[in-house]
Parts: sequence; structure tokens; C-alpha cells
Amino acid sequence: MAAVEAESDQALLDSYRNGSVKAFESIYSRYAQMVLTYSAGILMDPERAEEVLQETFISFARRANAPLQTTSICENRKDHAW
Repeated sequence: MAAVEAESDQALLDSYRNGSVKAFESIYSRYAQMVLTYSAGILMDPERAEEVLQETFISFARRANAPLQTTSICENRKDHAW
């Protein structure tokens, strides 16, 4: 798994989109502790922080194949002040 660990986030995402379980495991390994620590710091509840961690990666798994949607705040506005 060392070769997968050295890959960029984008390469891992591409691999995951192509069905690689190892890529998902690598992404999880990279970010799980960060998400858990951040969540625990905000929530001050380890059990809820675990739930946030699980929901974060469930959401990631569900959305990984969705096309990226980027929009500008002013994209649809015709009355720009500038």
C-alpha cells in the first residue's frame, strides 16, 4: 500500500472512482484522524465525533462519482455593482 500512500489526493480520487478500495482506504488513512480531532474539538463529545467521522466518509463515498459543481456568487446576476 506504500505506492498508493504516495499518490496525490486527485490520483487517489480517480482510482477510487475506478473502483479501487485501496484508494479509499488511503484517503481514509490520510484524513480520518484530522476529521475526528476537529469534530471532537468542536463537539466536545467523542461519540458524536465518531458519528461525524462516519458520516463524512459515507458522504464522500456517495459523492465521489458526482460531477463537481462550481458556481460563482455573481454568475447569474446581471446587476453587478462593479
